[in-house]
Amino acid sequence: MQFPDTTLIEGVLSKDKKAFEMMYETYFPKIYNYTFFHVGEKKLAEQMTEEIFIELVGTLDQYTKGFSLDQWIFRITRRHMNPVKSRQKEGDAHPIRNEDISLTDFFKFEEALLAHRHHEVIYGG
Repeated sequence: MQFPDTTLIEGVLSKDKKAFEMMYETYFPKIYNYTFFHVGEKKLAEQMTEEIFIELVGTLDQYTKGFSLDQWIFRITRRHMNPVKSRQKEGDAHPIRNEDISLTDFFKFEEALLAHRHHEVIYGG
């Protein structure tokens, strides 16, 4: 079940366990898949995803209503990617370039990682 961004945010801010679970289940895998794609290391992607999610929940009270929740999360994720990007050496297997980081990629990338059977379940074909 999908809730509007504001309903989900208000629920998390009021410490509603179901709202938090929904936010976690919806966004944690997306953030992880995106960071893993760009850093190429499971442990680093897990660590970054945890940090991003903690910041996300910790800053929800500063959420700007002019942005979608996806955009808000993307801004936080991109901010966390910048230090990693600057540490990567030239010729690395997974360089991160600003042009590689787009909101569209962020929320569609996990779709490409789904097994074919999951596509069938989710999209009916």
